[in-house]
Amino acid sequence: MPEQFLLSFPKVHTQKKKQSRRNLLRLGVLKWLYETGAPDGVAFDVTTRLVGMKADLVASWHAPQRQKKLKMSLLVPQRIMMVLCAETRSECWPECAHPEEILKEIAKLRQEMQAVERDIRSAEPHLLDNNVLFEEFAVWNYGKSKNSVYQQLRGRLRSLESSLYKGTRLEKIARLGLADELYLAVPKNEIHPQELIPEWGLLAVAKDLQVEVLRLSERHSALPEARMHLIQNMLNASQGQNLQSQGFQVLNNGSIRFVSLPRCRKLPYSPEL
Repeated sequence: MPEQFLLSFPKVHTQKKKQSRRNLLRLGVLKWLYETGAPDGVAFDVTTRLVGMKADLVASWHAPQRQKKLKMSLLVPQRIMMVLCAETRSECWPECAHPEEILKEIAKLRQEMQAVERDIRSAEPHLLDNNVLFEEFAVWNYGKSKNSVYQQLRGRLRSLESSLYKGTRLEKIARLGLADELYLAVPKNEIHPQELIPEWGLLAVAKDLQVEVLRLSERHSALPEARMHLIQNMLNASQGQNLQSQGFQVLNNGSIRFVSLPRCRKLPYSPEL
């Protein structure tokens, strides 16, 4: 009887490729965006006007607008949302002396100011913006109040916020005026809304990538030119991915090559933060 040989091949163990925490935060924000009102455009790592400073994600919404000179309607960006992702608390402010103590004092000051604001609403009703139709959306001009205690608290708060946030990505980008909405996305329970710079909204991303809006962004008035600037940067940021999706790649040295088309495969598991 002839001798038989059995071939024994080693088992191939497929391991899950672990995504970075920042990429998982982006996935959670993307899911939230397309569940709440799909944007017309999305791009990642979008350059702002500041050298070396990028937004993790930028989303845009467009609407047709009649152009008299051209006698036709063109799509014009109406709303731009910029999102930064922070994996830890320390990313949200620069190294400074005792940041946690400063945050505690800021939270205490804001509570004291809220108590004084109730007195101001009774004593100075003329500070109410009468252009608001619904009372729950009332806007009070507390900055014009004659209450000296409130103005002292307000000045102290500005000083503390400046020492904490000055020089951070959040503070610099807020000053640019490029977007209509600004959001910071962080892992759940990493940051509380009262710790965040006033201009920014806060998104908390849970382990299963569900997003909770802890604070809405203030509505900024981005100029049309600023919106167009950011749209152009979105196109530049997406160029490499778009080319590669067609089997074309431009290397850093300027040379080009053809590459295999990427295959979209469904993950065998649900990503978790």
